Amino acid sequence: MLGGEGGPAPGGNLVSQPDYLLNVAGLYSYGPFSAKVTYNVTDNRPFNRTTAEYKYEQLDVQLRYQVNDNWQVQVESRNITNNPRMNFDVSRSLLRNVNDFGNSYWVGVAYRH
Repeated sequence: MLGGEGGPAPGGNLVSQPDYLLNVAGLYSYGPFSAKVTYNVTDNRPFNRTTAEYKYEQLDVQLRYQVNDNWQVQVESRNITNNPRMNFDVSRSLLRNVNDFGNSYWVGVAYRH
């Protein structure tokens, strides 16, 4: 169903849609500590008749610590597994390009008065 044929849209087609998407989030909080973990998967996704994107997975984590009533420390990471996005030529099964965004890390401090 790479082209979306047989899907639930009128006429049975969802143009340029993957077969499946999965988004899972887990939240945890205990006292001054909180955490959030998200995992996203997108199956092969066509762009047009000749180009599609391979399955893509991403794992993100966010941690927070409330130091006191005024101060909060936060650490966040996106795309921990460092998965690139790859496009390919459908008709010839050739890799067209790789978008390697890498992973990102943030550290922050917030003050609330």
